[in-house]
Amino acid sequence: MPEYDHVAHLYDEHYSRPVDRWEDERLTRLLRPWVDDAEVLDLGCGTGWVLDHLAPFAYIGVDCSEPMLGRLLAKHPNSEVHLRDVDVPGWESGLGTFDVAVSTWAGNYFSDLGRLLDDLATVVKPGGVIALHGQGPRRRTRGHYLAGEAFTGGHDWTPAEFKRATWVAPVEYLGAWGTGALADPLPGPGGRVAWTLASTLTPPAHHYGILGAWRVL
Repeated sequence: MPEYDHVAHLYDEHYSRPVDRWEDERLTRLLRPWVDDAEVLDLGCGTGWVLDHLAPFAYIGVDCSEPMLGRLLAKHPNSEVHLRDVDVPGWESGLGTFDVAVSTWAGNYFSDLGRLLDDLATVVKPGGVIALHGQGPRRRTRGHYLAGEAFTGGHDWTPAEFKRATWVAPVEYLGAWGTGALADPLPGPGGRVAWTLASTLTPPAHHYGILGAWRVL
């Protein structure tokens, strides 16, 4: 995507506030049981969030921004990546099979979740997991965006959409989890405690980020 091409050089550094780290820690805890020691396909892999925070046994990353892939390879030079757009039919051709398909901060850019789940069910092994994370409706109230501009591309990522998509693909819906609490700027020593409580107690639809998961039948 052109907007990510232009900001790839500062993407990682921009998301380094305490609240960003807390969000990363929560998403890491949610994904670790599925991703660590697994053969992983990473959709919208960007600069390599999965490799930065988790430990897959084998990894292939897919993204449509060449500069973002360049940042990933600078950090993880032995990784296999492919410049592909998952909205283009046949994008999954030749990639192989995987235990897990995952995405982080990219789900809201997938135009047809049902079709994507159907595609992924052909490359994720039966019993494997699809875990897709993106930005929910609350993203539109968030002020901390790259270069001071809101990234308004894509659509709001919601648990209701997850359930609808399950009807058209051979998958079992496992659930949804929020990954970013309502309160973004939380100064002071109690900020982390307040953020953690809000992240634990509020429904996923009221978070900035939402993770949905499915098991392939």
